[in-house]
Amino acid sequence: MNLNLKVSLGTTTTKLPQFKLFGRGSVSPTSVKLTLSDVRESATRWREGKSLAHISSSRKQPPVGTRFSFSLSQYASLAFTFSRSLPGRRVGKHCVAPSRRTEHAHRCVRSVLAGTLKLSAGAGLDTMHFYGLLSRHKRLSPGNYTLVLSATSASGVHATTTALHFTIARPSG
Repeated sequence: MNLNLKVSLGTTTTKLPQFKLFGRGSVSPTSVKLTLSDVRESATRWREGKSLAHISSSRKQPPVGTRFSFSLSQYASLAFTFSRSLPGRRVGKHCVAPSRRTEHAHRCVRSVLAGTLKLSAGAGLDTMHFYGLLSRHKRLSPGNYTLVLSATSASGVHATTTALHFTIARPSG
């Protein structure tokens, strides 16, 4: 018994690998549509967490960190791509970093890659607690960011990407 399975995803057709079952024929994995939905963040403006406990003043401050929650239809690997919004100057069709040479050009906002986190998550509702750290040695500095969340299943099916915007506030004090 030899099963060959072709899966049509949009305009492309993908032939999935086959696996042997104890020497008796082969079985191909099924490719189910991967959906990434209900993507949210608990706070759009928050502070990095790096100080010890202390008594704060009575004025309202942004919370420390945020939670990104999302729902997956099946187990998938996720890529959290963070890009920072920085000022720029228009040169031709491009937005470039400001310099003396471009100081009289029109202003624009450019997007600069700040870093990427790659994690795996199971089916259902999942939550990631994020405090601004990309690794033990790399953190996001205060500023405006865009998070692009993309998911890929084990069979290589990509879900629709989702973008969230947030601001990391400067620490008070």
